[in-house]
Amino acid sequence: MAVRHEVENLIRRGNIFYWRPRVPAALTRCQPSSRLSLSLHCSDHKKAQVIGRKLNTRLAELKLHSKEAMSKQQLQKLFEHERDKELERLDDINMMARRNGGAAMSSRWNSISKQVGPASSSRSSGAGWN
Repeated sequence: MAVRHEVENLIRRGNIFYWRPRVPAALTRCQPSSRLSLSLHCSDHKKAQVIGRKLNTRLAELKLHSKEAMSKQQLQKLFEHERDKELERLDDINMMARRNGGAAMSSRWNSISKQVGPASSSRSSGAGWN
């Protein structure tokens, strides 16, 4: 079974994190209870939390501002693109930190980590299992 984490729609299967939101009925022309399933292509918990929150924010923006319905495939492509952009941004931050000896970028990474928050203690206690 997949473990839920403190970020909504974020689950882990094996070592890889996935983002699995319900598709809002207002956004799609498919079954009412359908879900998207998107691999985040990462096993780092903090990185997955940052990406999951970014995707949740984008989904909320779409719900508020979307004027027409999209197919499930269109939504999947949109969120794959958002995931790829965020992975690239996080990799750029990591590369700059390595290039500058970590000192210059450590404050940037710390600010991202603070947005994510501390690791959930519910993982070790078994809480949050589906």
